[in-house]
Amino acid sequence: MRSFSRHNLIQSELQSLSLKNPNNWFERLFYKLYKNTDVDYILSVPTSTYLRAEAFCEDVRELSEIYFDQSDLLSLLYDGFLHDVRQMDDVQKTYSFLMMTYDMYSQKVPVKILANSDERFHSYFMAAEENNLASVQLEVSFTRKKALRGEILLADMDESFPEHPFTLEKILEMLLYDFIEEYKKGNHKMAMRKIIDNLSDK
Repeated sequence: MRSFSRHNLIQSELQSLSLKNPNNWFERLFYKLYKNTDVDYILSVPTSTYLRAEAFCEDVRELSEIYFDQSDLLSLLYDGFLHDVRQMDDVQKTYSFLMMTYDMYSQKVPVKILANSDERFHSYFMAAEENNLASVQLEVSFTRKKALRGEILLADMDESFPEHPFTLEKILEMLLYDFIEEYKKGNHKMAMRKIIDNLSDK
């Protein structure tokens, strides 16, 4: 099975199945802690998207007086994506949605595919010399359990749509880009208020 992120969590999960011994409390505890450790991802996003997302997060911080950054924003967007996928419960619909977003994203953000031996998945970068644009690296982290859900989704999708172009990193980049583009169009007018309300309730 091919890798769907740089961490290849599915492979790690298969290798850790021996830790799930129901008769050994220590192994159960270790496995539970292991599932909730964080994994980091480095994304490449358009500079304009990064700057607009940073301004959005600064507004949230000022209005809520609670720390909120792009990693927090992406975590919310990813949670929403996973929720929508569960609601759809349809690989075909999920694939169609992702491809539609991917097509729009690719038109605005041309991609290059690096094929060196250290990369077992697609890495996407702005074609700066062709479009006079630039990208920014953004580091985010999720629990291993949460990230694994995304990899499993992509593995399921690969059975029906072999060699689809998605990795977990790519989906995260697309989610941030799509949110900012829609927000700029006024299609997420209540997003900031909902985020602030949620932060205040915690």
